Amino acid sequence: MARASELLASARLIYDAPGSPLPAAAGAAAAGGFVAGAAWMRMALGVVRGSAPPDGQAHFNRLGVGKYLAAFTAAALVCGAAWRHPWILILVVPTFYAVEVQFVFLFPLALDGRTRIGRNARTLLRQAGGTLPAMVVVLPLAWEMLTGGLRGRGFVRSWSLGCLAVLIWYERLRSRPLWTSVETLTPLLSLSAEAPLLVRAEPMKGGARVPFRLLFMSDLHLRRRTAGPLLDRLDALVAELAPDAVLLGGDYADSEVGFSALLPRVAAWAKRGPVLAIAGNHDRWLRGLRRRLCEAGAHWLPDGPFTLRCEGHAVAIVGAKDAATGSGELPVITVIHDPADLTQALRERSSIVLAGHLHGGQMVAFRRGLRLYPGAWFYRWNGLRFDWLNGAMIVSRGIADTLPIRWNCPREVILCHSPETS
Repeated sequence: MARASELLASARLIYDAPGSPLPAAAGAAAAGGFVAGAAWMRMALGVVRGSAPPDGQAHFNRLGVGKYLAAFTAAALVCGAAWRHPWILILVVPTFYAVEVQFVFLFPLALDGRTRIGRNARTLLRQAGGTLPAMVVVLPLAWEMLTGGLRGRGFVRSWSLGCLAVLIWYERLRSRPLWTSVETLTPLLSLSAEAPLLVRAEPMKGGARVPFRLLFMSDLHLRRRTAGPLLDRLDALVAELAPDAVLLGGDYADSEVGFSALLPRVAAWAKRGPVLAIAGNHDRWLRGLRRRLCEAGAHWLPDGPFTLRCEGHAVAIVGAKDAATGSGELPVITVIHDPADLTQALRERSSIVLAGHLHGGQMVAFRRGLRLYPGAWFYRWNGLRFDWLNGAMIVSRGIADTLPIRWNCPREVILCHSPETS
């Protein structure tokens, strides 16, 4: 998720750049209403993009009046409710911006000549994380626009910087990737599954030094509304990263509709390479879990180990039972759902243990080493990676949640690789 401070810093660099046409044009636009403001934003969008946007024709006065009329009406209703309950007045500003943020991308979309701009504005808002995460960005921008002049930064300049920051934000969302390998590009506050997934690359040390790339997906928690977009994202990941095997770590769906949507994707992944699966604690409610996954082409690890071969190398990928009892002389990668199921036998036998279940605690206040707090105070394995002499346990923060709220805890998949293949 974008940070307001970073967006404003980028806006200042563009606005104050030598030879920038934006300051001179901003003064004339300031007195011209929504139409003149839109003309300035068109110029600014061209500067940000490096090329002029298409000549989108829209009724900018109508858009501007409608946007602020809706926000002021919502705020006025809150004021009316405060007649009997004065404390409700504290909700006036949040209510205004909760409505206003629904339309924050309206003008950029209109400048680009997009149709159905209301629907597209809501789509971009979901990509930004939803209403509350977007408000975390919009409120500091509004503060700069409204008070920058009072603090000696220039009224026109402050307002222009806020508008320019929105345009930069819009451009990033418009071309936003489906995933990222940079954790700081994921949302700080996340209330939806629209933000890009983090692809966390983890080296397989110890006995698993073989040229494999394994994509570990855990805790999908698919539901009717989230299944399609999330699975589209995972499809693109599998196609782009081309792993040697896809490992599924359980907790696939919170509804039958979500699980049914997963099965054809598993079938498509299985045509590219092995798909290996275990169950999670939520999956006890899913009808025919093992049978339906196997029919889709997955290998059910509790039935027995799977030997993955590549370029003359081999590794055994197993469930907990097979790892604990031994599976020959091959390096062993063990897939479990709950990190609490790690035993001394698994540690002694496995080069790598992959787990999920904990979701990183979902709310992370701080890290100490690779442990995530406050969750690590309650769950021993609430962290990212736990190394021992000849191996490690890698714990995924998961792809989604039954309760979809996270703070400072990216949704992620794990790309396991040997150091030679990074």
